[in-house]
Amino acid sequence: MKVRTLWVAAALSLAACTHGQNCEKPSLETFNLGVTSRFEVQSKFGNPYRQSATSRGDDETSTAPSSPFAAVPVAGSMYFVSYLYHDDTLSLLFNRPVRAKVINFAFWNDVLVGYNFVSGFTADSSNFNERFVSLLERGKTRKIDVEQMVGPPTGRVVYPLLRDNGDEEFIYEYVEIAGAIHHERRAKSLYILFDRDGVLRDYSFSSSNTPLPMEPGPAIVPVPVILPKK
Repeated sequence: MKVRTLWVAAALSLAACTHGQNCEKPSLETFNLGVTSRFEVQSKFGNPYRQSATSRGDDETSTAPSSPFAAVPVAGSMYFVSYLYHDDTLSLLFNRPVRAKVINFAFWNDVLVGYNFVSGFTADSSNFNERFVSLLERGKTRKIDVEQMVGPPTGRVVYPLLRDNGDEEFIYEYVEIAGAIHHERRAKSLYILFDRDGVLRDYSFSSSNTPLPMEPGPAIVPVPVILPKK
């Protein structure tokens, strides 16, 4: 099972220029992975925009996957919650990109094991400079090097959403929906895996520009959801 951030099109009415609960961009100190509880997160953020749960018994576990990026099929419960905020005002009036932000959380046995924040707002944008990707070196680049080159991650993932206990994944992700006239989705993501010593094990980068339908309809706002994949 592989963990990746899946982008889901959420249709939201243009009648309301703003929607959802505003949320702050997290820093590395905001959440303590493997320690922070679901109760603490939901006490801070309130009722989620979206939530789901899965569970697995002791008799349903299987062999660990070959990829270090993949989730481990361990016994326990997984719980996912997302918080979404978006503002269509500039898009409607000036053909500017739809501004949206979302933060997604993943819990294992009610303890935080992953989160991801994506924002198109200028004040807390999750945009990053992809030109530094070419400087990443497996077995050499360290966490502190990545933070200096790319900046602090806006998402992180640990075991069992990764195969090896002690590994950590940094997530950098950005999605922009162009305005009503030039309707296009621009997306890019960078996933960086570190071992328990903070040395880069592997990384993956992707980017895309996707035209969207021009016909009238609701605004399409991207919502990242951390889900285990086979």
